[in-house]
This record gives sequence, C-alpha cells and structure tokens, in this order.
Amino acid sequence: MSDRDAEFVAFIGQAACLLIEEVSADAVVICVTRQRRGQTETYVRPFGNIHACRGIVEYAYDRMVCQEEDEPEEIEGTEDNDDE
Repeated sequence: MSDRDAEFVAFIGQAACLLIEEVSADAVVICVTRQRRGQTETYVRPFGNIHACRGIVEYAYDRMVCQEEDEPEEIEGTEDNDDE
C-alpha cells in the first residue's frame, strides 16, 4: 500500500471515529469513490455492529434507489440551476 493510500485509509478511520465520538453514532458506513489511473475505485468501510451497518446500507439504498415518490429527493450539491 502506498503512503497516499495509507493516508486515505487513515482519514476514513478518523472521520468515522469523529462521528462515533462527537454524535454518539452507533454505527457508521463510509462509501467513497475516486478516480485512479483511469479507473473508478469504490471504497466501503463499516464501523460498528455489522447488523447495524447492514441496516444503514439497506436504508440508504431504499431512500436513494427504491424510493416510490414521483420526484427523487435532491442530494445536497446536485441541484439543477435552471434559472441561469
């Protein structure tokens, strides 16, 4: 593992620790994608009880993919600016 990859993994762990300590999270799942050498890498790391982590992932999937509303929820930072 390169130094940069080790720093990336350490940063993910620090982010999870902050969430657990500062907001008393019982479980945290961090999913990250990044481009490296023309390929997309996906990184998923659960922290905490594996059953709670699976529940988080299922909940997120249902909210983002299986949502039965007419319009999907907007994800922060992805709003369309049709006014411009």
